[in-house]
Amino acid sequence: MKVSIVIRTKNEESWLKACLLAIKSQTIKDFEIVIVDNNSSDRTVDVAVRHGVSKIVRIDKYLPGDALNQGAFECIGEVVVFLSAHCIPANSLWLENLIRPVIDGTSVASYGRQIPTPASNSENARDLLMFFGAESVVQKTDCKFHNANSCIKLSYFNRFKFDSKISNIEDWYWGKGVIERGDKIAYQAEASVFHHHGVNQHMAGASFRSAPVADLLSSLHLPDSKNPQFMSPSEWEGLVIVSCVSDKSLKLVDKLAGLRGNKFNFDVRATGDFDSVNEISVFSVDKRFSFQEYLQIVLSHSEKETGKIYDYIVFVDDHYAELDLDLIDLNICSLFARWVDVSTAARKIKGWLFNNVDIDQLLIPSDSKDTTSIEALQGQGSAMRTSIVRLGTLDTSGVHVSSIVERRFAFKRD
Repeated sequence: MKVSIVIRTKNEESWLKACLLAIKSQTIKDFEIVIVDNNSSDRTVDVAVRHGVSKIVRIDKYLPGDALNQGAFECIGEVVVFLSAHCIPANSLWLENLIRPVIDGTSVASYGRQIPTPASNSENARDLLMFFGAESVVQKTDCKFHNANSCIKLSYFNRFKFDSKISNIEDWYWGKGVIERGDKIAYQAEASVFHHHGVNQHMAGASFRSAPVADLLSSLHLPDSKNPQFMSPSEWEGLVIVSCVSDKSLKLVDKLAGLRGNKFNFDVRATGDFDSVNEISVFSVDKRFSFQEYLQIVLSHSEKETGKIYDYIVFVDDHYAELDLDLIDLNICSLFARWVDVSTAARKIKGWLFNNVDIDQLLIPSDSKDTTSIEALQGQGSAMRTSIVRLGTLDTSGVHVSSIVERRFAFKRD
């Protein structure tokens, strides 16, 4: 049976690759993918094309139901699966489990479970784990339906589409119509996807109850199987940017290239004044640019030169008196294992020394009673997603501290 998968996107560069990799790992192979993109300003569409997606619908005005309706119009499968780009199938049986009740006639539609990522805050994790239970059920009177991870028989959907004019909960209104017509909706707990934000999409803060509730539910009900492509850096392309003091520092490049062997794709760029350069490409950037602008320029230059789409950047600054090369691997692994925007080493700063310390980025602890601040050391192999660099949100993105380094790794040369 042919399956059509409709994915709506808006600046989903890093999420989309993980989503497509997970789809390709499914036990069911007879499917097509339709992307509905709302004017992405990053490389979302390029990622889709690079991974073999040929059907791409571009829209200028986004309304959730209308976007999915336009995507479904392009479908040729017997069932249509709707999947948000930032919902990542958790295992290879996701698609098989999601479409089963629609294929066997148990229901006209189904929706699957959504579980938090390691980076989801406690409010969102709690909400997802409470809303999406661990047991499957066929709904006869309950209109609950969540189309971020769902399946509908296409012939049924062509008769009863989403409301194309409302701005939210179009899926719940659609589910209400299903129940009123005397049809059924199946909830498939076995069709799990990782989802970063929760059903209520909390943006900041967390109640004192949310963390322990989320921990309890996670320990009891999270599925054992994890999608290895989602959690591992092995499928991702990395760009290492090295800021070198002089050509004498180029020996650092050899050390970096051997750090992870053949498992890591290196494309090294250096900045500075050099007398002689062999195999490394030197790219000079005006010092007037901010750090974010500097990364954007080098990233654009490197992708144009290599034809690649990089998923993450590692920044190494040889101006540091000493470099801990082991931190680079730790930062890269943390970036994907925890699904954060930035993973960095840091040093502790006792007290509020704003006037005495040259701080690249200061992480203020949430507990106001603690007077220890943390300085993120970008040049000690910080890893960051290219999507946030392209969109200019590096300064406002979430930061994970992978390690607190010793004093000798924290200071730069004069």
